[in-house]
Amino acid sequence: MRYKVLILFAFYMLFSLSIGNQSAFASTVNKVLNVPTIKSATTTSLGTLMIKEEYPMTLKKGDILCVNLPSYIAMKQVHIDFFYDYDVTTVNSAVYSLSANDFKNMTCFSDNDNILSMQVENEQNFTLKINKIPENSTAKTFRFYIYFDSVTCKIKATDGDETKVILDGSGGFSSDTQTIAKVYAYGNGTTASAISSETLTDLGGETGTIVIKENGPGALEINTDTSDPDNCKEQKTVKLVLSAGVSWTSANIIATGGFTNSDIGYLIDVDSSGRSVLYLQINNKTTDATGSGRITLTGEVDVDSSIAQPGEIYAYYEGSNPGVSTATLTVATFKMPGCKVGNSTPTEVIAGHKDQAIGDIIIMQGLTGDLTSGRTVTFTLPEGVKWRSYPTNNAKMLDQATPVGSDGRTIKYTVPFPQPGSSSCILRNGSVDLAFDAPSQIEITVGGSVFSTEGKTIVANVITPIKLTASETDIFVGKQKQAVGDLIINETVAGTLRALDRNQSRAVLEIMLPPGVTFNKDNPPVVKVTDGDLVLFTDQVGLDSENQRTLLIPVSKSSSVSSTIEISNVILDVNRMVPEGSVKVEVGGTALTETDDLFNGSQNFLKAVIANCPTAAPQEIKTKAIFTIDSNSYEFNDKKYDMDVAPYIKNDRTYGPVRYIAYALGLNEQDVQWDASSQTVTLMHGGRVVQMKAGQPTMLVQGTEISIDAEPEIIEPGRLMLPYRWAASALNGNITWDADKKQVTVQNY
Repeated sequence: MRYKVLILFAFYMLFSLSIGNQSAFASTVNKVLNVPTIKSATTTSLGTLMIKEEYPMTLKKGDILCVNLPSYIAMKQVHIDFFYDYDVTTVNSAVYSLSANDFKNMTCFSDNDNILSMQVENEQNFTLKINKIPENSTAKTFRFYIYFDSVTCKIKATDGDETKVILDGSGGFSSDTQTIAKVYAYGNGTTASAISSETLTDLGGETGTIVIKENGPGALEINTDTSDPDNCKEQKTVKLVLSAGVSWTSANIIATGGFTNSDIGYLIDVDSSGRSVLYLQINNKTTDATGSGRITLTGEVDVDSSIAQPGEIYAYYEGSNPGVSTATLTVATFKMPGCKVGNSTPTEVIAGHKDQAIGDIIIMQGLTGDLTSGRTVTFTLPEGVKWRSYPTNNAKMLDQATPVGSDGRTIKYTVPFPQPGSSSCILRNGSVDLAFDAPSQIEITVGGSVFSTEGKTIVANVITPIKLTASETDIFVGKQKQAVGDLIINETVAGTLRALDRNQSRAVLEIMLPPGVTFNKDNPPVVKVTDGDLVLFTDQVGLDSENQRTLLIPVSKSSSVSSTIEISNVILDVNRMVPEGSVKVEVGGTALTETDDLFNGSQNFLKAVIANCPTAAPQEIKTKAIFTIDSNSYEFNDKKYDMDVAPYIKNDRTYGPVRYIAYALGLNEQDVQWDASSQTVTLMHGGRVVQMKAGQPTMLVQGTEISIDAEPEIIEPGRLMLPYRWAASALNGNITWDADKKQVTVQNY
């Protein structure tokens, strides 16, 4: 620690003093000119140590430099050389040349006419003292070199140790610690490094350059013999193991230093883990006479893109050879060919509108040549969005787009010719048509042969032009005249509700209830504008003449400021077929969307929950009947009766005879009327009238036509058959299905 303090202090003082006084506090520059690798239990040489004045006249008579080496180093031969540019006439080259005997017996050189005197203390330490300096000032600097020609590195040296020379100076000599050699205890080991890294694709390629350098002669031991060169895979192995999915195919090896090209060969194989291995054949061993060896290699490799992971590819240097010092080398970067889609700057578009501009689409090449002739690009829009204007590229990197399929959502481009470099392709000026129920963001799915995997990019955020607000009131099945809360329609964009449709006819706003729920015709809703300048034909507001499920609101003038519509006095009739759960109202119509001709009905409406239909309370069972598939008998209130037809299953529906289902629900024979000419059955029960006709996927309940998902059909001996669920629901019955027993249970409450 003392030496560090002295150095920092000298540094501080140097910059604190004026330039005129700089030389008074300057010190020597101590530098090791070369750092050899030495082997324990051998006689070798250390690096050369240079001592020089940084500024003239820094050193003064009597200044001392102590040179100290580690305990595992024993000096045998040292000499010191001077330069001839110092103004002292008695300077000679090789003033001192010390032998082993000098270091074993303390040697003291008395002051004389030489510049330096030396005192040897032991095999690790000696001291130099300045005896003489120029009598007159000089612009020349003094320097000398210490050569450690012969030292013994003792056996106790540790592999990897840095041999330090400690310089303890006084006066003009700097104190310092320098690395003068590095120790390798066994065979000196090897150092492996990757001095370059290449790019690989799915077509393979070449690795970067790998260098394996012996840190001392004889580090790598022979692992082959003439009778069996494959021994290199079994004994004293030297291996380069590649990352999974990458395989060696060949190698180019250059052996230099103590090796010749014939000394090094290779074999390629696969290890027990399935990874590709390059085994180095060490046919000859370097010696002190040849010097350390150096192996430089590059390899050709194949890539299995189904296994290899994009990113850095490693060669693991390992093996049982004593000279191997394991290392992980980055020899390549694996990049999947194929473009990627960049981040777009989304625009804002309005649901239900046509020709809405979207953001740019950016295609970035992963590798040069990804955009090559004949490859394709596809853009697919989400449900509820269709292309109006296809995006284009001014640089003509892609041909004009063509549609794919008939839904208007996908377009395809073709690369007309190879694109030089790796520049990006930017497509602009695209526009789309949106359904009123379009998603909140337009996220394009990007595909085609220029991409290795599908990508996605968001090109627009969708604004819903109206906001629906409704209170969720409980309503109950089978009840009439049930009041629910008001429905509020807020325009979020002025002019959303149009006065004229696309055909320049009067535009209408539609409020539609789900099947089984109708507006009470005796108490129609009240509609009014509560905010803004929207004008409605309020005197023409009414229910659809064909059913009571739809409220029609014609628009007189569109708004110039966002407006609000309030629909109050909403009274509902609910039949027995309405399922439990949320009751949603749909808002749409020609006043709201200009794209209703482009999208199916469900995409042209915005939905809001207007009521909830909770689970009905348990009721007393009046009748109960059990029908078994393919059986001509049924149970009614625990008694068995015969039928002239058997129930069956068709298209995953259980069909039964309407007459016997009616009997099971408590109807008498006079309550079931059959009209053979029109093939229509009429059922009357508790003031409720239901009609079904063979071959028609509808039924009339209290005069209201209701769609069903199966058609009644006639089978021998002239029985009208219908799925149990629809027949029971129409008559306020309930059914359950036991799949194991293949039984339908019909209950009447």
